[in-house]
Amino acid sequence: MVLRDTFKKYGEIFTFVSLSAGYYIYKRDSPTKQEGSPAHYEVVKPVKIGGELHYPGPSQWGIYAWTCIGEKGLVRKMAELMKKDANKQTNNDTSQEVQS
Repeated sequence: MVLRDTFKKYGEIFTFVSLSAGYYIYKRDSPTKQEGSPAHYEVVKPVKIGGELHYPGPSQWGIYAWTCIGEKGLVRKMAELMKKDANKQTNNDTSQEVQS
């Protein structure tokens, strides 16, 4: 599915919240959500197919997309992903230096 600002999937409504360091953040609203329960967010690293950005499929969960419960869970996941991306960049920089 091509990324959009708002879409409905599995009976829930997904609304784009922000874009941070290449990760799209969506808030997921369910008609069965109980009042007072924390919001659910999805952090998505889109998959490029035919030149368009797509929402990752179920088999790509945990690789390109994650579900977070509440704002604290979202902040934790984003911090984890930023650290992981920074480590990848450091490793890439080091390997390029060795090859030179």
